[in-house]
Amino acid sequence: MKTIEVATVVIALVVAFTGIVSADPDGVAGNATDPVTKPTVAAGQDDAQGGYITGFDLTVMQQTAKWQGYYGNITAEITLDDDNSATLYNWTTAAPTGEVYATTLNTLPVWSNFINNASLSAVDTAYGFVSGESDNTAETFSLTNHTAFHLAGNEIAAGVGRCAKTYEGPGNTGDWETVLLWDDDGTATDNYLFAGIIRDNTASYKNTNETPDTCDYQMIVPENPLNGTTTYYFYAELT
Repeated sequence: MKTIEVATVVIALVVAFTGIVSADPDGVAGNATDPVTKPTVAAGQDDAQGGYITGFDLTVMQQTAKWQGYYGNITAEITLDDDNSATLYNWTTAAPTGEVYATTLNTLPVWSNFINNASLSAVDTAYGFVSGESDNTAETFSLTNHTAFHLAGNEIAAGVGRCAKTYEGPGNTGDWETVLLWDDDGTATDNYLFAGIIRDNTASYKNTNETPDTCDYQMIVPENPLNGTTTYYFYAELT
């Protein structure tokens, strides 16, 4: 079973319409909580005795060091602003739909480039993963179909971009989609984009019958375990 370090992020999204109508994703203001991770498990033990043979079956749940999980709520607003961010009118979006995007690129992405399938082995190389490991990119983004969506006016069909689905509570199937896209312009981490599909007020990975828990998006991104932390920049697009 794969386990993933998780952080909660509340995203405040303001989509501004100026004199030129733009369908591009917008940057978001995020309020991240401290990340949490799996507690250390005490060692199993047995008293060895000379001259004996003991069967000793083991169960191991090891925390991955390759993936970071994000989930949270979205406060969304559409505004009619000028070039000084003065608002003529605004609309609150009570039940947002669309996508949250995460990238390591520290400048504005050229969104129209991210319409391609990525080589999973190239993603492994970019993030320092080893081919054949049980929690590498190929084992994680193993699905070929996802919900179709639009990125900056370009349709991302259900078969474009590999998909990982994270869980809706213990024992439940994964329905939270993260889609991996490539800009066809290199194989650095900056050349990949991770899209989390927004699902308003839907059961999160923590949800149980006894303790319900919901969120608006839930996604995972890779992290090089040999290089400390990886900075991601978040955008969102309402539909």
